[in-house]
Amino acid sequence: MTRDPVQEVLRLLVGVLALAALTWLFFWLNLRLVSAAFTYLILIVLLSLSGGLISLIVLCFAAVASLNYFFAPPIFSFRVDYPEDIIALAGFLITSLVITGLVGRMRAGRDQLVQVLDGLPALVWNMSSHGTADFFNDRFLNYTGLSAQQSRGPGWLNAVHPEDRACEEWSTVFATGKPFEREMRIRSAGGEYRWFFVRLVPIFGEQNKILRWCASAGDVQERRRALEALRDSEEQWRAVFEHNPTMYFMLDAAGSVLSVNPYGACQLGYDVSDLTGRPVQEVFHETDWPIVQRKAAMCMEQLGEPTSWEARKRRKDGTILWVRETAKAMLIKQQPVLLVVCEDITDRKRAEYLAQHVFDTLPDVVSVIDKDYRYRQSNRAHQRVWGLTADTLIGRYVADAMGREAFDQLAKPNLDRCFAGEEFHISQWFDGPAGRRYWVVTYSPLQLETDAVDSALVLARDLTDHMLASEAVRDAQAQLAHANRVATVGQLTASVAHEVNQPVGALVTNAHAALRLLRATPPDLELSCQALEDIIKDGRRVSDVISRIRALVKKTPAQIDKLDINEVIIETIALTRGEIIKNGISLEADLASDLPFVRGDRIQLQQVIMNLVMNAVEAMSNVDDDGRELQISSARDREDGISLTVRDSGPTLRPEALDRFFEAFYSTKASGMGIGLSICRSIVEAHGGRIWATANATRGVTLHIVLPASRDSSP
Repeated sequence: MTRDPVQEVLRLLVGVLALAALTWLFFWLNLRLVSAAFTYLILIVLLSLSGGLISLIVLCFAAVASLNYFFAPPIFSFRVDYPEDIIALAGFLITSLVITGLVGRMRAGRDQLVQVLDGLPALVWNMSSHGTADFFNDRFLNYTGLSAQQSRGPGWLNAVHPEDRACEEWSTVFATGKPFEREMRIRSAGGEYRWFFVRLVPIFGEQNKILRWCASAGDVQERRRALEALRDSEEQWRAVFEHNPTMYFMLDAAGSVLSVNPYGACQLGYDVSDLTGRPVQEVFHETDWPIVQRKAAMCMEQLGEPTSWEARKRRKDGTILWVRETAKAMLIKQQPVLLVVCEDITDRKRAEYLAQHVFDTLPDVVSVIDKDYRYRQSNRAHQRVWGLTADTLIGRYVADAMGREAFDQLAKPNLDRCFAGEEFHISQWFDGPAGRRYWVVTYSPLQLETDAVDSALVLARDLTDHMLASEAVRDAQAQLAHANRVATVGQLTASVAHEVNQPVGALVTNAHAALRLLRATPPDLELSCQALEDIIKDGRRVSDVISRIRALVKKTPAQIDKLDINEVIIETIALTRGEIIKNGISLEADLASDLPFVRGDRIQLQQVIMNLVMNAVEAMSNVDDDGRELQISSARDREDGISLTVRDSGPTLRPEALDRFFEAFYSTKASGMGIGLSICRSIVEAHGGRIWATANATRGVTLHIVLPASRDSSP
């Protein structure tokens, strides 16, 4: 321990002054040598309690000198005449030095003990047998901020949390004398309470009597927080383990179940206790167990490396459960264990099976082609088309399967479009190993492994039979439409005769007039020329009528042209005018000017208008003569098309009749076959238009037709 020179000097000065005072008092009282020496010895013992070894040694020699000079005869002299005085002085010196050394050593041990107690990482204090404290180490005083005086007695309890201070154990500890251990909160100098582990140990004396209590308190705040965090973590992981909808297994090296969560056991139809301790082999499908066993062994050999596999497990009731297991081996208490997480993939396996079954049995040719133009996957239909099995095609170039020329001209350009991200389909006739077939091929880009297109899904459907059937249907429809036109022309016999007779009669009249004018003397050439020109006009008129009739009756393929719908209407009116006049019908044509052209077949559109007009004429044949009105109008449609309406004043139709107006073989006429309006709808829809019927407010029906306008409106 470091000595302070100033304190040494002060102690020496105090000792010298005390020695001088005692010497004067003893000399005045005329005490003898022994009495003075004993009193000096008491003074030295008392001064030694305050420390200062050097000053005490100096004081011992000073006391010997004072005894020799003032009390040993002869006085006032350092000479000693009697041997017993020499012995007394030597004994005093030895005794005083020994006492000084013992007290110094005791003080050094005490100081060392105090240093040890102050250096301990704990709060330390001593108490009497009744619990009153009288010693505290520096750490206690520094932490609590209490002074030694404030802490003495029961004052140290002021630093203990009130709830812990009121504990019943305190009242029984000092009475029973049993060691006490407990966690409690002690307030710091800053007012913060921290958790400490307090231990009180009694020190017994004779007859097993408690002399003192030694107390210590270690800070466990951080350990307590760590334990609470660990406890929370354990609770969280236990909750995850027990309540997570995923199967967890822990296996030992022999494959026995060490632990399983309730969900995992429930999924297999067991309780946790049923599976714990049993070989896990019992829950696996016997066919898959060798694979699982081999994977588990690999996992055990590579600690810390996860391994995955898929296998079938058998439930308690015998049903199968597909799982994907991920296992990882680790050491617990130096023993290898296998941690297994199981994911139920039964639905996925079922979906994969169904998808693969559909993929394989689909009659369409389906394949997945990578960007290197190799087959990644193909279905069995390829064998029917190319004569190659699906397994043979995988990894093979498309060009090798379909031929280089066909690949370069057809497949590669379309695949490149698909790889660029475009989804599209093409339909056309192809020449292949099975002959000339009509295929509809759909290309869809796929993103199987990255965000970019890395492959193409190609689906090809053979529609040859459908196309042949469609062509047969179209031929039948064309023949039916032709028959309908012929029948309609048959109905127009009187009208056609009227249209032909009128110009033929005018032609004969003009011919006779021309003969008379030529025979006159002199012949009138100017009037003759006019008569001959009229003959030419009447002949052309007859020719036009005949041409229209031939066009309607003639069986020719559809010819799509740009048409003026008003011209088509006027030509049709000309053919049906005779029937209109014959039935006493008032005709009103309201044709809008500057209508855009439509693209279509003139004959087919004439057939539609003619059917509508003739149906209106027949519908009004039983109506009063003064109420027969037929209105034909054309206009621009608000959807940038052309609308055509045919309105009659015939009988009012029931709503159910309007709903079935265009059905095949349905007719509102007793003698009708229900073919004409069905053909009209087919023709209009083939031209991209719509046709429908509405009942008039008073009587009759209005037929509406909307046709798309031609994008190119120039003639």
